[in-house]
Order: sequence, then structure tokens, then C-alpha cells
Amino acid sequence: MDSETREKIKKTVREILEEADMDEMTEYKIRQLASRKLDLNLSDSKYKAYVRHVVNSFLEEQKAKQEEEEEADATDNNDNQKEFDDEGDLIVCRVCFFLWVFFYFGFSVYWFCFVLFFLFTSCLRREG
Repeated sequence: MDSETREKIKKTVREILEEADMDEMTEYKIRQLASRKLDLNLSDSKYKAYVRHVVNSFLEEQKAKQEEEEEADATDNNDNQKEFDDEGDLIVCRVCFFLWVFFYFGFSVYWFCFVLFFLFTSCLRREG
């Protein structure tokens, strides 16, 4: 099969796949539709294997795109959960701010441990 025919088959099969309902489409139906468009019998073994290859390549590309979109959605969701202060800096954990306040104002060790425990457990509940 020459390269021009291969390109025509590839282009036609991909067009059919892009427009098709993937729940209803079969490889046989794709070959039938492409055969009519190209006026070529794609049921011959030399064409059949190539059509299968084009279909598999298309499906792998679609799967990769879907995985990328899912990863992007997951990243967007993680970005939406982050907190930022008034200056736009990322707040890693509010405990750091309270530690600074306690050290700055010199509260007793007892109160420091109590508040630290309270804040630590609240951060764990929020993350979990």
C-alpha cells in the first residue's frame, strides 16, 4: 500500500472516530464507513490491519488526553484549597503565625503547649 493511500485512510478513519459515538462504534462500522467514503474495500487483510492500527492510535491519544485533563483538574482543585494572606503569599500552616505571636509576646510555656496542641490537631482534622 502506497503512502498516499495510507494517509487518505488515516485521515478518513480519524474523521469518523472524531465524530462517532464511541459507545456505539465498532471497528467493522469504521471500516464500512471509510470504505464508502474512499470507494475502497478496507475489509482486505492489508487494509484491515492498518485501520486497526489507526483506531488503536486514536484511542491511545484520547486516553492520554483524558488523563492529562484529569491531572489538570486535580491540580486545579488542589490550588483552590490553598490559602493566601493579604499580600498574596501562600499560608503553609496557621500554626507558624501563632508560634510567632507566642514567642513575640512571651506567653508561658503552659499556654504555648496548650495552643500548639490545639492548633496541631485542628490542622490534622482539616487536612484529613
